[in-house]
Amino acid sequence: LIFHAHHKEALRELKSLKRLTLLRINFRDCNEDFIPEFIDLLQEIGPQLKHLSVLCHASVPVNVICDKCPQLQSLEISGPSFVMNSAEASSYFPLKRLRLKTRCLRVKEEAKKSFQFLRSSCMSLEELFLEHVTFLDDSLLLQIFQLNPLSNLIVVGIYDCYLTGEAYQMFMKKVVSIEIICISSQEEDYFYDRKSLFKIPNHRSIAYCDVLEKEFFLSSAK
Repeated sequence: LIFHAHHKEALRELKSLKRLTLLRINFRDCNEDFIPEFIDLLQEIGPQLKHLSVLCHASVPVNVICDKCPQLQSLEISGPSFVMNSAEASSYFPLKRLRLKTRCLRVKEEAKKSFQFLRSSCMSLEELFLEHVTFLDDSLLLQIFQLNPLSNLIVVGIYDCYLTGEAYQMFMKKVVSIEIICISSQEEDYFYDRKSLFKIPNHRSIAYCDVLEKEFFLSSAK
């Protein structure tokens, strides 16, 4: 279901959809504080959701999504996010596909905390797409691998970050399951496809767009 929420009251209509498993909800035209109503909605239909995409301008609480949607396999957040009462959050989340996208520099630290929460809770990730994650550098990636080996990763797409060639090699050495990786950083671009075994420097948009087409919500919309 693709749902455009212009007013927060509209979320009430979704509470009766007890068999809904895929929801792509767009809050970008909603100028109200929709977070309480959104949490109430997830309280009702979250337990059966398997795929959730949230497009927003206001920050959404990632750990609340995890707690309310324990069966979620795919999560996309296009917009700012934050962690609410992280001490109460679940320690494990069976997510297989994750896409985070934010352009807002003023919430950079909150976005970093959201990512740190998800990377420590999601031990079964197979697909990882991160965009405009300027907080992500080699040091943070090393911390990630120390807490979460990401041993199930198959596809990785990271756009607009501060990873270097060392980070690329880190992925290649530590994640033996990886089939496709594209890192478009401030330093250089790295692309690997197990089937073709080649690296493409300086073709950022082409390589990343090609990989992005494999992202769950984009591919399922075709």
